[in-house]
Amino acid sequence: MLRNWFRHGNPWIWLNAGAVALSLLLVGSLLVFMVVQSIGVFWPAEMPGHVGAKLVQYLSNWWHFLTGSSSHGGIFPAILGTVLMVLLMSVLVTPLGVLAAVYLHEYAKEGPLLRVIRVAVHNLAGVPSIVFGVFGLGFFVYFLGGSIDNLFYRDSLPTPTFGTPGLLWVSLTLALLTLPVVIVATEQGLAGIPKNLRLGCFALGATKAEVIWKIVLPQASPAMVTALMLAIARAAGEVAPLLFVGVVKSVPALPLSSEFPYLQLQQKITSLGMHIYDAGLQSQDAQRAEPLVFASALVLITLIFILNLTAYRLRKRLNLRYRNRPVSE
Repeated sequence: MLRNWFRHGNPWIWLNAGAVALSLLLVGSLLVFMVVQSIGVFWPAEMPGHVGAKLVQYLSNWWHFLTGSSSHGGIFPAILGTVLMVLLMSVLVTPLGVLAAVYLHEYAKEGPLLRVIRVAVHNLAGVPSIVFGVFGLGFFVYFLGGSIDNLFYRDSLPTPTFGTPGLLWVSLTLALLTLPVVIVATEQGLAGIPKNLRLGCFALGATKAEVIWKIVLPQASPAMVTALMLAIARAAGEVAPLLFVGVVKSVPALPLSSEFPYLQLQQKITSLGMHIYDAGLQSQDAQRAEPLVFASALVLITLIFILNLTAYRLRKRLNLRYRNRPVSE
């Protein structure tokens, strides 16, 4: 009986189920602990009056925490900086990752060179993130930014415009950091498209570019959105590499302006990850800062959840759209 039990794979089913249950338990415990630690941070326990007045004050305290400036104990500059750098990173990394994946899977010939490139892409995903920060400082800030200043902002020298850390270099560094994730996930999506679909299109007289643009890429779009979700999840909480390229603990002004070009790409930003690091390890009053660290971490997790939920809904719509789509469309 025991031999049959192992033969039918029952132990592995239970082991997999146990691993999933343990993972969910650990993640759930972490979230519950964070919520418990942060939910009562702004509760006015010493405030006189009934519970309704305290609840109004509690919500007001949270509102000021979320919308206030850094000098007033708020985290709005950190929230805005995190959203801007993630959105700009997404705009930069998605086309680069998709184009690279399309070339590797659809155009490159199988051989030793292609295998070396794929191994290099996979290994690039395991490089410590701080190495990307050092590369971003040397190449993006000093070389590329310095060249832009010499070409277009010579009158402002020796004061640098783009030759100093800023939002643009933060986003480019994050794009480089998450590029292997996007390439691998997109290439796996391309590999899941049946070969007969391509052959049928070729038989109807379509060119390879038309097949890729009108058939393959739409069918692989859910995989691209999945790749973007993984990139967002990794990039939103990064701290160490961004210290080199433009993330600071406090900024005097927001990177948004009412005048053209509206988004100041050369300006330094702060992020939720940097705020958590600074409040948790650099604060002089660690006991008072600890609840704020948990509250900021809860905001960061909520922000990542909202971004991923938006991407998930988009992926679901794409799945429904292309699941049974006729080739003739």
